[in-house]
Amino acid sequence: MATITHLEVHGRGLPARITSEEEALSVAAKATEIFAVASPDTVGEWLARSGLLAISVPAELGGIDVSNVVLAEIVSAFARASAEAATALTAHFAALELLRGGGTEDQRRSVFDRARQGQRFALARLPTDLQVQLTDVTVEIGKAEEAAALPPDWRIICLQSLQDSPVAMMLARTGTVREDVERSPLGAFIGKTSAPHVDAMLALQQDALLLSTALSRLLTAATVLGRCESELSALISPDQGADDVVDRAERAGLLAVRIETLRGIAHRCGALFDRAQVSPTTQAIEEACRVSTILDVVIRETGLPCPSGEDRAALRAVGNSVLFGGR
Repeated sequence: MATITHLEVHGRGLPARITSEEEALSVAAKATEIFAVASPDTVGEWLARSGLLAISVPAELGGIDVSNVVLAEIVSAFARASAEAATALTAHFAALELLRGGGTEDQRRSVFDRARQGQRFALARLPTDLQVQLTDVTVEIGKAEEAAALPPDWRIICLQSLQDSPVAMMLARTGTVREDVERSPLGAFIGKTSAPHVDAMLALQQDALLLSTALSRLLTAATVLGRCESELSALISPDQGADDVVDRAERAGLLAVRIETLRGIAHRCGALFDRAQVSPTTQAIEEACRVSTILDVVIRETGLPCPSGEDRAALRAVGNSVLFGGR
């Protein structure tokens, strides 16, 4: 199996080194003011230098391995400033989760060293009609899409064989196509997306894709939470006019309910995910995945149903308390 220790390091300065969860939250809080006027290129470079791309690196590989509750809080903070940055972070952390127990020790160390160097990963979503065969291996579609506005340094494709453990294929943003892959349908797809270099194949644990998908759902919910918080802040802003106060109150009430719902379930999901990482029993993994699926259902709702009568008045009361204070 190939290694990735020989590959070149992208030309970036060394990123900041974050040493605690508190510091990670403080760095993320700065994103709001920085990203307000930042271009996608600037956002990508800031992420690379911030040190945040390495906060989920396991402790035994030199990272601080922040809790998933904190990871979700950080993604929410980014979402309040930039949906693109939050999406890119979600894809990155989901990809690192996939690779957490993959490959040899040297391969894992090389992967996480790259995250510490400010390189960003993402699970790649292939076209649904692309059925790829590499010998007896079928390509599984990744569950977390990369952010188009912020292309990653490394794209990860999960390969699933009926006989063997799943394998992660790592693709660099630039490079040359390996000959046997170039002739395959996958090679044609890779060539079209400017990510042609097959750099490593890492054998994965059986539950790796399941856990990566669950983390992606948690962080996607955190992104929706951050965007709801941003919208609610805009409604509360003193710059808002006096028109449609009733409509504003109802919208604020809906957002407040949605925020509290997402926040509560996301916190529980993050805590369960922490437990599953520390003690990966079948029961712990299933429980974390079950709650992440509940989050997925919640965030797919475009909005909460707007009740009528007394319930509608109660909703306005919640909104008024958010907008104007009081009980």
